[in-house]
Amino acid sequence: MNSFERVLLRFKEQVGLQTDKEVAALLGTSATAFGDRKKRGAFPEDKLRALAQQRPDLNIDVGYVLNGVRQEEVRQAVANIPVRLQQLRIERGAKAVAEAMGVTEEALARIEGGAEMPTTQQMMDLATNLPDADVALLFGLPVAEASSLTHEEAVLIFNYRESSAEGKEALRRMAAFSAEFNSRK
Repeated sequence: MNSFERVLLRFKEQVGLQTDKEVAALLGTSATAFGDRKKRGAFPEDKLRALAQQRPDLNIDVGYVLNGVRQEEVRQAVANIPVRLQQLRIERGAKAVAEAMGVTEEALARIEGGAEMPTTQQMMDLATNLPDADVALLFGLPVAEASSLTHEEAVLIFNYRESSAEGKEALRRMAAFSAEFNSRK
């Protein structure tokens, strides 16, 4: 199943539709134009976003439709960063975590307290400088899953999660292309 089909299935689930024709009508496009987009693998993200704004009664979770991650999961993951950093500090010590992150201990304390959020670069630095079990804790992954990841893979996962919808789609396309290319070798 390609990316377009996954997005389409999630959209149909969100709004309770069955057919592509119904989807096209709800998105304000013709069935032919929608079919052409389907062939190209280009879901009409702009129309989806507009529909979500125009029809709040539909409760469309745009992030979920586009990339399979529910908005509440994103909020929860962001909300858990200070707690996870605090757990790392308790296990590794404030100095070690702050150094791995490239911040001062005072900055780490502000982040743990929720007064500020770490930058993507700080989180990448932290992931690069931590043992696998700590990376698992930081990113909320099961230790068994994280221990099979290299630091580069963990950083890729973090960056994917932090990317815009367009960035995520570009990463998915690149991964699909790479997988297809490698399978032909």
